[in-house]
Amino acid sequence: MDKETGTWTELVDDAPPYGYYDNTVRSLVYWPGDSWIAASGDFTEYLAFFGMKNWMFRPEQAVFNGAVNVMQELPDSDQLLIGGSFTTIDGVSVARIAKRTGTPDYVGLGSGLDDTCYALWTPDGTRVIAGGAFANAGGSAAAKIAKWSGSAWSSIGTGMNGNTYAIKGRSITARSSGAYADVDCYIGGAFTTADGVTVNQIAKLNESGTSFTALGSGMNGTVYALEIRPNGWVYAGGAFTTAGGKTVNRVARWNGSAWFALGQGFADGEVHSLWWDTENLTLYAGGTFTATTEGSPIPGGVAKFVSGRWQDASEGKLTLGGHDIKAITGAADRLIIAGAIDGEWVMSARTTITNAGTARAYPVITITGPGRLYYLKNNTTGQELTFDYELVADEVVTLNFSPGVKSITSSWRGNILYAVTGGSMVNWYLAPGANDVTCRVDNASATATYSFRPTYWSNDGAVPSE
Repeated sequence: MDKETGTWTELVDDAPPYGYYDNTVRSLVYWPGDSWIAASGDFTEYLAFFGMKNWMFRPEQAVFNGAVNVMQELPDSDQLLIGGSFTTIDGVSVARIAKRTGTPDYVGLGSGLDDTCYALWTPDGTRVIAGGAFANAGGSAAAKIAKWSGSAWSSIGTGMNGNTYAIKGRSITARSSGAYADVDCYIGGAFTTADGVTVNQIAKLNESGTSFTALGSGMNGTVYALEIRPNGWVYAGGAFTTAGGKTVNRVARWNGSAWFALGQGFADGEVHSLWWDTENLTLYAGGTFTATTEGSPIPGGVAKFVSGRWQDASEGKLTLGGHDIKAITGAADRLIIAGAIDGEWVMSARTTITNAGTARAYPVITITGPGRLYYLKNNTTGQELTFDYELVADEVVTLNFSPGVKSITSSWRGNILYAVTGGSMVNWYLAPGANDVTCRVDNASATATYSFRPTYWSNDGAVPSE
């Protein structure tokens, strides 16, 4: 999604030879400078690249014999660390975890893992923490989690008593001793103990990489996704409804000493992906949920946390069919999502409105339902109003931007200024000349009508034209 215009674009066509994903995408890596995306999952090629500059789909040249569930870009390079259910790449045994060192050269990490890898993290490109459903790593016992030193696998105590689905770490200051110094590493999954310590679905690995500590009393359900904010806050998402004994509904924040809810969370489904947008200071969540606990619909399974509440990040465009957003990434100007998406993108009504005057014009806009109203944006001026409002069939909502009026009324409910969730009517206007205006309603039967009087600058200011 282009964050400036709110426009979503499907990254590949739905048929060869242009490329397509015929099954679930589970992981994304994005190189903004080069405008390349790596996607991996259960689809036919298992790993592929997409060039956004030349709109080119390029399947990985190497041949995998199983899914690639997770990827991480190695520090200061375009190389990848990958994990999954594959056991060979180009016929060479790599046993579920490997490093991509070239195009398309891969090397295994020792003798690998004896079962599926769901999560991994490397602090420095050499050492690795891997998690999954495996019982052995490098031929030795390592229950659901193991560490790679750069040359050999070893266990972390007695490991976990259930699968590991998420690992997230941040920063490192290398020590000659090889300790994981100045690094935060968190592990989430379906376990209740880590090396015999009761942790309940989430744990923190100590700096030496040898033991675990609990985060409060943990969760009452599986943790599938983790994210770390630069200030050290940890976000967790999954199938749980409580964290630290507090009701949180599938997503929560850890501040280093306690768990906190994020709004009221989600009413259904599960959270399978989280992404912190550092540039815009916004948290995104993806998964199988369809609504917030307050009742606001999230029909596309991707949401953003803004001003203490969750909002639909797809802006009403993904509305039909099933969905499971497995991966989220992006940059300051764009959001990229992937997963099992079986729906339709509902296009907004976008039109050019010409203000023939020489001064600002303040229109009256009428929107006739049915459909959910998401936003009204003048892409020319950058002014935007966001809404959380469902119009019934034939209901008419009137937005009057006239000076001294500034009202929003419904033919059914009267004054509905409460439906505005962001922006200001005071600053919404039509600039002189062409205005690129978008009105997003999630029903093709809805209509929007714009009316205004052009105004002109005179010695006395702006006066109506004759």
